[in-house]
Amino acid sequence: MILVIYGLLPLDWRFSRALIFMGSAWDILSTMGLRVVLHMLGIADYQIDLNKQKRMVIVGKGEELKRVSDLLRDTQAKPDIIGYVSPSPLEHEPGALGHIDQIDEITAIHKVDELVFCAKDLSSQVIIGIMTRLIGTSTDFKIAPPESLSIIGSNSINTAGDLYTIHFNSIGKESNRRNKRLFDVIVSLLLLFTFPFWILFTRGKFRSLLNLFMVLAGTRTWVGYLGPGGPGLDGLPKLKKGILDPAGRRKEKSLSPDRIKEINVVYAKDYRVFSDLLIITRSFREI
Repeated sequence: MILVIYGLLPLDWRFSRALIFMGSAWDILSTMGLRVVLHMLGIADYQIDLNKQKRMVIVGKGEELKRVSDLLRDTQAKPDIIGYVSPSPLEHEPGALGHIDQIDEITAIHKVDELVFCAKDLSSQVIIGIMTRLIGTSTDFKIAPPESLSIIGSNSINTAGDLYTIHFNSIGKESNRRNKRLFDVIVSLLLLFTFPFWILFTRGKFRSLLNLFMVLAGTRTWVGYLGPGGPGLDGLPKLKKGILDPAGRRKEKSLSPDRIKEINVVYAKDYRVFSDLLIITRSFREI
């Protein structure tokens, strides 16, 4: 902005452009240097996040405990979940680090960075009480709402807090559908122009050529869902019937219905064009 204004000034008013660049460089270096100094002095609100893996304890039980644990492991943060704590002294389970009344000792002994509360198993009064007791320690707090796919919390009015959420890049997104169709067309054209070199290496021979033209025409896609009834399978985004599927060479009959559903959900949840390329490369003889 300064340079734009500088360019509009009369020649008599302009000063050295070197001063602008030197001032900008000084601004960046001094601000970063001040932040490093505050970090080294140990001032809490100015600590630099070095992407250290956080030691985490979950307070919950049963299915909700498992759900929150799986959610955290699926996030990009990949925290170190060192154990769980039973939400009641009367419900102490084998394998737990302890129960809720021992939370002070547990966080101190295990040097816990974050406590995650399963809101389904704990009342808000209990959660607030624990947070009040531990405020002033190095432990942060997060709350996992029931049936939610994200966990969020903040420990200071100066920070926005961390968000733990499962990464979604759904195949139903318009950009991904466009990329998938573009990928299908490019692969089909490449195969069409080179078919004398590869057609003898496929199982279907001329059936492979027919598949190629169907993909090019838009009636099929190179990679679709596993199992019958591809379009809208299990409520997933609609896809044309695939020549190949995410299971690769594994036969559908050898997989349980739950496993088939899991494979389709994983494929639809986090779509990458590179994934389609890998599937085609690995199962090229089946095209």
